[in-house]
Amino acid sequence: MKSAAPFIRLGGVALGVLAASLLPPNALRAEPARSSAPVAAAPAVAGPGTPPPLPVFLALDFALPGYGAFYEDAYLAGFSLALLRLGTAALALEFQRQRSVYESAERAARFADLYYGGPLRYRDPYGDGYHSAEEFARLADRRTAYARLGVSAHLLTTVISLARTYFLHEKLRAVGAPALDLSVDADGASGDLRFDAQLRFSAEAF
Repeated sequence: MKSAAPFIRLGGVALGVLAASLLPPNALRAEPARSSAPVAAAPAVAGPGTPPPLPVFLALDFALPGYGAFYEDAYLAGFSLALLRLGTAALALEFQRQRSVYESAERAARFADLYYGGPLRYRDPYGDGYHSAEEFARLADRRTAYARLGVSAHLLTTVISLARTYFLHEKLRAVGAPALDLSVDADGASGDLRFDAQLRFSAEAF
């Protein structure tokens, strides 16, 4: 377990940084104030930050850890997500490798017990201690549990990253939807009657 302590501490630091930076900066831009003077029509203008199609956006975030956060210049969140995803994957692989080593040590210890007679104790491959075949089996089971925990943490971090990227895509798509502003003036017979009608059409309506 001593060999896994640096990985666990590094994952804890990265998780704390991610928790502090998970909320993305405000990507919405304030809508400029409209003039009270009426106009016939304003041309549709696409909003800023138009993202790629959603499947492509999610695929890039899955293949490149932290891509969604880097896309909106949230570098702290991007580095935290990348570190957590890569770190948990490396941790799971390391525990899986240790499990394999302890299982091999268990098999060798059982064979030596049969050859020499009686249960003996054998040196730990990762330390200075000595263990019996049964203790090697318990160590292998413990490493299996640690590997599964690392895989679970990796999957959870990946889901969080993909969910964050999905909501970012929806927000940027809403900001980038074309808009049409229409103002109408009407003069009544008994005097001037002036009103403004502002209509906004989403690109999805067409």
